[in-house]
Amino acid sequence: MTQLLAEVSQEIRGHGIVPLAVPTEATGSCILQTLVNCSSADDCSLQSNSELRLVGSVRDIIIRPARMSYRPGETVFFWVLALDHDLRVASDIIGSVFVRNPAGTKVALWEEVALDEGVRSFSMALSEEAELGNWQVQVQVEAEVFTSILNISLADEISGVAVPEVAMAEEHYVELRFGHEMRRLYKPGLPFVGKVEAVSTEKSVRVRVKVYDSTTAIYSQDIEITSGEGTFTVPAILADSEIITLQAELVSVEGKEIDSHYVLAREPITKWNSSSDCYLLIEGLEHTLQPDEEAHVTVLSTCPCERDLHYVVTTEGHITYWSQALRPDSLDEAPPAQIIDGAAICRHNFSFIVQAVMAPVSHLLVYYVTDTGEPISDVITFDVRLLHKQVSVHVEERKYWYPAQTMAVDMQAEPGALVCLIGGHAGPEGKGTAETQNSKSSRHRGSGSIELDFAAAGMAFFQRRCVKKGGPRSESSTQLYCQGGSAANSRTVQERHSSVVGGTTIDQLWLWECFNFTGDMEKHSLTISAPEEPGKWSLWALTLSPSVGLRFSSPQSVTVFRPLQVEFKMPASLRVGEAVEVDVKIGNNINSCMDVTALLALSEGAHFLSNGMLYVTEKLRLGPHGATSLVVRVVVTSSGLKNMTAEVSGYGSDSCQESGNSPGNSSLVGSVLRSAAVLVHPEGIVRTDTESAYFCANENVVISTSENFRYEFVSAPRNRAGVVFEVKVKEGAHIALSDLRYTSDRMYQIVLGDAGNTMSWIGRGKHGFGVRLVSAQTPHLLSETSFQTLWVTWDRGTVAVGKGPLLHNNTLLKWRMDKKLKVQHIGFASGWGHMAEFRMWNYNDEAGFSQVLHLDVPRSVVPGSEQGTLLIAGGLALPVTSQLHQPGLGLGESTSLAAAVSRFTPLLVLEHMAEQGNNSNINPLDQSEMISRLSTQLQALLHFMKPDFSFGDHHRLGSHSNTVSVLELLAKTQSYISVDPVLVSGIKRWIQQRQADDGGFSPLPTDVALSTPRNLSGSHMLDHQVEMTAETLVTLLQVGLENEVDWETMLQARYFLERNVFRVISPCPLSLMTYALILGK
Repeated sequence: MTQLLAEVSQEIRGHGIVPLAVPTEATGSCILQTLVNCSSADDCSLQSNSELRLVGSVRDIIIRPARMSYRPGETVFFWVLALDHDLRVASDIIGSVFVRNPAGTKVALWEEVALDEGVRSFSMALSEEAELGNWQVQVQVEAEVFTSILNISLADEISGVAVPEVAMAEEHYVELRFGHEMRRLYKPGLPFVGKVEAVSTEKSVRVRVKVYDSTTAIYSQDIEITSGEGTFTVPAILADSEIITLQAELVSVEGKEIDSHYVLAREPITKWNSSSDCYLLIEGLEHTLQPDEEAHVTVLSTCPCERDLHYVVTTEGHITYWSQALRPDSLDEAPPAQIIDGAAICRHNFSFIVQAVMAPVSHLLVYYVTDTGEPISDVITFDVRLLHKQVSVHVEERKYWYPAQTMAVDMQAEPGALVCLIGGHAGPEGKGTAETQNSKSSRHRGSGSIELDFAAAGMAFFQRRCVKKGGPRSESSTQLYCQGGSAANSRTVQERHSSVVGGTTIDQLWLWECFNFTGDMEKHSLTISAPEEPGKWSLWALTLSPSVGLRFSSPQSVTVFRPLQVEFKMPASLRVGEAVEVDVKIGNNINSCMDVTALLALSEGAHFLSNGMLYVTEKLRLGPHGATSLVVRVVVTSSGLKNMTAEVSGYGSDSCQESGNSPGNSSLVGSVLRSAAVLVHPEGIVRTDTESAYFCANENVVISTSENFRYEFVSAPRNRAGVVFEVKVKEGAHIALSDLRYTSDRMYQIVLGDAGNTMSWIGRGKHGFGVRLVSAQTPHLLSETSFQTLWVTWDRGTVAVGKGPLLHNNTLLKWRMDKKLKVQHIGFASGWGHMAEFRMWNYNDEAGFSQVLHLDVPRSVVPGSEQGTLLIAGGLALPVTSQLHQPGLGLGESTSLAAAVSRFTPLLVLEHMAEQGNNSNINPLDQSEMISRLSTQLQALLHFMKPDFSFGDHHRLGSHSNTVSVLELLAKTQSYISVDPVLVSGIKRWIQQRQADDGGFSPLPTDVALSTPRNLSGSHMLDHQVEMTAETLVTLLQVGLENEVDWETMLQARYFLERNVFRVISPCPLSLMTYALILGK
């Protein structure tokens, strides 16, 4: 159902513009209708019906990761910058930042983030089991979502690269390509203008562009490229082929002719097909423009210039410039025609000022309409680079820098601007600038049509003959409707969003440092470190000033050169007594000989096989750009972590002839220190024996209601005269010590937190107004939000009470008691109007508070290699010794869902800390580490998720019990880290869809380890259904009921359990059902 939002009527004579104000409350997608020939309010003809997409207050959000590729286990760093439509820092903007894995699940969320504070930095640790593939970093503001892609793979970008034979600083290369904004269509009879881009290490190259019709060259032109790009013009193309081919050949480099011309780029150009004999062609925007620059445009026409000519500049569907040139009053005023290659061409010139909001890519549409109503048009795409002359970055001119060498940088910017100094490494196709590199899909069009010109500019053309009615004054009406879906019959094309820097080919950042450029700073000097890795890097500045908004400086090239290169690898693990061959690769990256001294050293517990020592030295000479390998054999003799270190120094040599000079007489060229570690296990087969025991502490839970003051009695321990208990109540916790299982005048009464939680006392008798024997001030002793641990004893003829888990420590009150009273029962109660919860543990001999573990040592064990680990955890999930996969663990131990779930045991500690509150003795840094660990373990857990949101060890089948356990786990995890709500709702939906008509949940084949289902009797199957339904009901209640579907699922499950109360006799299903029904009430 549509709703009318705005309407305007206006009389138009000839042509004109109808302004329509969009209401501020309008959101989403709307329909724009134009009605003509309106003689009355209800008598109009529909002229156009097109869809409008209403955008928010944010034009673009720059998402810049530190690298485009990561390995599992690394930490992802990225920066976020929100810009408004004037390319300034957006104001009053709140957004959500999240990271999605390849399956589309959000694994990290930052909600309600203020994005109006300039550049915001974020980081996320990847799990060692992080899913491989393309991940997405997304920022959502209002209804817009901005995305940047990350690749997670096992490829080692640094250590896995072989030593190059040619130094990075000495490499020479030239890459050519045709400009991505260049036309891929040609119009017969009109010139063709194109652009060639060069990515090169050379200052100047000469390129020959050839045009081929089939296999015949019909045109050739040489262009000199000195600034990275050059344009060429092909005169009027008179070919009639459907496709012609452009070819770029490298002719000379730095003025030196090349013997063999290399064809480095080739591009097919399609013929523009149209039913009209008239064509328009736009020239003059083939080069990259800058803000405030005056763009001079030439429009060529194969027909006389006798029509009103319209110019429209659009940027991402927004009209940023609109003008028109009216038809001449007489033929004498019309622009004269020119003869180009035998064709009469009409030429029209105009200009416009380039605006910053036209960045990064805009379209210029030029058109006129013939007498028959046919539009004649042309559209061209042009780039706008946000460079600013007042923004500059200067570094010392050097041929190259050494890795991590200190660099002095001078910056200049507009006072009051936010300045970010950015250093990055360009990818294999990049130039190292911060400009966008859009996909060619938006540049290439088909064989040509008038509608495509308008669609490419983000506009629509509607054509209808006007028939006047209702007198000479006919009006047009424009209406704006808001609608839920997409508009029908809409012929506009929504243009893909192009970020002002998001499409850059910078694949790795080494620097992103921001600061405010204060008013008294004309220049700012700072010191930075050069990149650690060799190669060609770029350094530029990003500024956000109040006057002009976003601008960039011209990039400065930084070449990092490593004269000496050393690489080697060690295996992940070895056994004691094993030997490994290590290949140490040493490379000389300078154009002269080098004397190299290498010192290889090992830690204790290993030695080199050649000399049996912990170190070995080698001296050798490398030729220009030479490389060699030192192959050594290492033997490990004891278990543990062993390190191997290679310290290599290179000394310059004037000649490559052998001499008796020592390296000390030569100049030091470079020194490299490399180290690698290997984990050594004991020899033989590692055997592990695990013994598990569950300790039942016989916990007694007592609930004291607020409606009445009545004691709930439990039996006192028989082997000790004291108990430790926990209580949660606002005030007034009552404890009775009696020889009977009811109140009497002989019993002792202990009242804690009385009088508004300010005092405590010991009395005798069953009434609150009885005799008070002793009292003390105990302010804030109790709490209604967390449990407080206290103790009571009655040994040695004294009744006493104190704080903490240790008897007779932190005593609050004590009194000599009647020796004739034998304490047999303990009562718990709370004062009138307050509900209390008590927890007490029994200490009888049969309570099971002690346990003996029998661990058998395997036979033939190597003496001294035995080790044991005792792990104790609350609940049923055991912790693991390490959060990372260690060599030696079985494959099943590191890849099962049970292992992934067990790694969430930090939840137990965090829940304990939450209960203890300020009384917790855990370091806050440890708490932060445990919370961050939950985020990485969530990534590993998602490995076991199926497309239908179920979980299980099977690669295709889910398990109901496992899915329920994961849902409970995620619900608890949400208290500490953000969890994707779509994930939680998807799991709940999968569980709800499995509910049978009778309300029960049946186990799946992956839930029970049974040989054949037919072996199950009816009672056994019922036990499984009841157990599964009870577990599901408990989890759904703990997660929370959020809608009617949740409530209906809960009620049906509870009804199923209630119907089967007297049919279940097995202890485990019966206890689970009882617990679920109590929670369900």
